Amino acid sequence: MINLVTTRQKCGEPAELLRWYNDHVNLLMGFEDLAGAALYRRTSANEGEAPEYACLYDFPSLAAFDAFEASDAKERARQVTASGWGRQGIEIIQRTQYTTGGKWAGPLPTAAEGVFHIQCLDMKPQTDDASDLKRWLADTLYSAAAQAAVGHYEWYVSGQQVIVVASTAAASIDSGWHRWWSAASAESLGQAPASVQAHWQAGYQRVSAWYR
Repeated sequence: MINLVTTRQKCGEPAELLRWYNDHVNLLMGFEDLAGAALYRRTSANEGEAPEYACLYDFPSLAAFDAFEASDAKERARQVTASGWGRQGIEIIQRTQYTTGGKWAGPLPTAAEGVFHIQCLDMKPQTDDASDLKRWLADTLYSAAAQAAVGHYEWYVSGQQVIVVASTAAASIDSGWHRWWSAASAESLGQAPASVQAHWQAGYQRVSAWYR
């Protein structure tokens, strides 16, 4: 699963924020089950109030995240934020936990280091069968990625909200990807949702990543 935290910088230079994030994430990784984190900065026009920064924290399970919430590492990072630069320099916009739906990597070996596009989508399923919606998502994303020359994507689910992180080694993501769900064929596998609405989406650059 991931813990998605979106933020905006309130003051200072971008280098100050990146330094703060480096310290913050390393404090949080005092909790051993936090596998890593990736920080993205918006590069395209703000579409639908897309956040300036998005950080994805990687956990092996919801139980691990629950333990993290009560950990000494989390409390230490909170205290440092409250007394340091983060108190004035950064504002949290969204903090949501998502379970992993799936990940796919195509034939582009440098895709994970290229241009990124992140989408936060609200979906209204037609049935209560969550597995049927996930089947449709996996099939439709796979088909749309081929059309838009997307080399890598991963998607995460929280209730009726889906996060999709896509990347390509090209100079930009094809505009058709912005509404990949509209390209689904009548023969799509799985039951399509009754509606899909982009809560926010924009182009991003991955500016930092931390791993164990």
